[in-house]
Amino acid sequence: MQSLAQAVGQKGLRIESVRNLDYQHGRNLLIVVPSELYTGELEKVCLMMSEMQGPLTVNVTLTYEKEAVILVEQQVEDVPQCLCLKFTVPQADRVIGIFNVECRTLDFKFNDSKLVWIERLPFQTFVQSDKLLYKPGQTVKFRIVTLDADFQIVNQTVGMLCFWLSALRASLIATCHI
Repeated sequence: MQSLAQAVGQKGLRIESVRNLDYQHGRNLLIVVPSELYTGELEKVCLMMSEMQGPLTVNVTLTYEKEAVILVEQQVEDVPQCLCLKFTVPQADRVIGIFNVECRTLDFKFNDSKLVWIERLPFQTFVQSDKLLYKPGQTVKFRIVTLDADFQIVNQTVGMLCFWLSALRASLIATCHI
């Protein structure tokens, strides 16, 4: 069986909502969700359960800026010990959201909410010239690439790129806005 860190991913884990739901029957529920969510990215919420009898209904919602978004609505007939559900984080711009998980079976209901940070995935744009030094009259060529946090190429057009060319004596030769 995989660990919770492997199930959700290594970034910003927040282990939340450890509950002993039924002392008499030893039912327990552990919910794990990343503490930071990146808009447009595929994320997971994982539930570790013991002594649960199906069917299990799981509803996951995210509330931010007075808007509630349903991330997951799923029913599972045979309840596994570990259940990870994938969802896509909706578009938002640097906000705190309320992540709500509701679980129901025939004989119990569980509902809990936690705060999460939602932001856009940071991209980095790198610009490199084909040579370090140029002679007068030579054409300057550039390589430009934008990478995401996992160093994967982002297929996105850069809005504006500005650069300056200067001579060895620090005099400005050209300015370009792309």
